[in-house]
Amino acid sequence: MANFKTKSDVAKMIPPAFKGDYWSSSQEGFGIRIGGRKKDGSFQKEYLARWRDEHGKDQRPTIGRYDEIDFAAASDIARQRVAFEKKRVSDIKKGIAPSLTMNEAYQRFILENKVGWSKITVVGYDSRWKNVEKFHNRPMEEITNWEWFDLYAELVEKNGPIAALAAHSLARNVYSYFIKENLIETNPCEDLERLARKKERIVQKPKKRERHVSLELMPDYYQALMTRAGPAQRDYILFGLLTGFRASLLGSLAWARLDMRRHTYHVEAVDIGNKSKIAFDYPICDFLWERVIVPRLEIREPGAEWILESPQYPGYPLCSVRGTHEKLEKHAGIKLSDHDLRKTFGSIAYAATKDLLTVQRLLTHSQAPKNRETEITELYVRTSERTFREAVEATARQFVMYTKRETAGTGFLPEATLDYEEKKKLEYADQARAEALVAEAEAKQAGLAAQPA
Repeated sequence: MANFKTKSDVAKMIPPAFKGDYWSSSQEGFGIRIGGRKKDGSFQKEYLARWRDEHGKDQRPTIGRYDEIDFAAASDIARQRVAFEKKRVSDIKKGIAPSLTMNEAYQRFILENKVGWSKITVVGYDSRWKNVEKFHNRPMEEITNWEWFDLYAELVEKNGPIAALAAHSLARNVYSYFIKENLIETNPCEDLERLARKKERIVQKPKKRERHVSLELMPDYYQALMTRAGPAQRDYILFGLLTGFRASLLGSLAWARLDMRRHTYHVEAVDIGNKSKIAFDYPICDFLWERVIVPRLEIREPGAEWILESPQYPGYPLCSVRGTHEKLEKHAGIKLSDHDLRKTFGSIAYAATKDLLTVQRLLTHSQAPKNRETEITELYVRTSERTFREAVEATARQFVMYTKRETAGTGFLPEATLDYEEKKKLEYADQARAEALVAEAEAKQAGLAAQPA
């Protein structure tokens, strides 16, 4: 039977002159299957791989249709598949267990590495892993780099480049772990960009987005937030809009870091996104304290760890409000992500303070340009502490002004010139009640701590 060597050879193979299975003269186990013509004159070509299984039976699975997969890609897949199957058959004959499935490999990866990881990290990885479900029951060494590339492209179309890149990176890490343990030799997820160039497709990476809630759209967005979001999701978004915290902090808000007397939240030097690398206490504005912290103090269960607990996973923090973002987009016409809340906060903070250095401090960015001396940076940090809370409160007042339709487009807060302490008294007359609740909560916690274990 005739053989082929190049893509041109395959292109010339047309029925009825050619019909059946044909094999490459230069690559073992790589072939093409040519079907007969149908009544309408059409016919089908499919690439094949070929090997003998552990029982000596000839296996010829299809790789893909000639018109859907490139010749070079089909050749690569056949080469990897045949090599995998030969090794698998050899291992079986030697008494070695077959390769782990992709899902078994993932579970082992998690089991061996999760010591020291937070619960949030594991939950996040599990969520990403669902996107590679089609490979869960496949032997990990059988899946080719082209198959991983095609899955990545599918995920870009279905879930967007951010989710696709997250799933692909996790799969790459799983393979890397098994290579490190000398259990496999190659990582098919390593050469994503090379495959993209070979297929003349561009790897779609996440693009920088310029989205935020503008002052003109804030009334509609705020109205939708107050009426359409669940309580925990609403408070999560309010925290993002009024602190500018990164998603990693928003997704792990802990009671232990909250100072009940000073109304501050402790940010560690090592927290992701704290580019200043200086631990400090972030002032929680009165608006946020009164509308989120105080109500949640009233319903807090003894021993509860998280300020915003996940409604879906009790005992875990709320770490994603993607569904709520999508719901608000339908009702307010604004498409946002968690990071867009941070951008919105930065815009409002600058409108309120007109001070870029203060906004950098509020966003936990590095406070000094690279050409400044260290002592100047330290001086700035010290002096900013005295006005930090005032800047936070000014931002909150600007936010409240933006949410009101009658002042949304003015860009200026009439009451902003009032003395800070006087403004505080006017807006929060019930502060004594809040302080009493805090004292009661602290006493309750102290009583629980004093009880014998």
